[in-house]
Amino acid sequence: MIRDNFGKYLSAFVGGIVLSLWLAIGFKAALLSVTLFCLFMWLNTMFTTLGNAFIGRDIDMNYDIFWKILFIILASVGFAIYFNI
Repeated sequence: MIRDNFGKYLSAFVGGIVLSLWLAIGFKAALLSVTLFCLFMWLNTMFTTLGNAFIGRDIDMNYDIFWKILFIILASVGFAIYFNI
């Protein structure tokens, strides 16, 4: 019985391994892209604030600090998960 269906079992086993690796690599790639997006948004917010300060524009710090803290926390958590999995 096993000898007759060995090809099916082997292909199912290999297919399961390939599927799990594909999902893991896809998850890591998506995590890296979201993490880099958060990091670059933090840099964008930081440089925009600095640019506004240098040219003397009025700086609205109410939401600026919130977005900076949010993006740096998301980037930190994302990099921690990415490099430890």
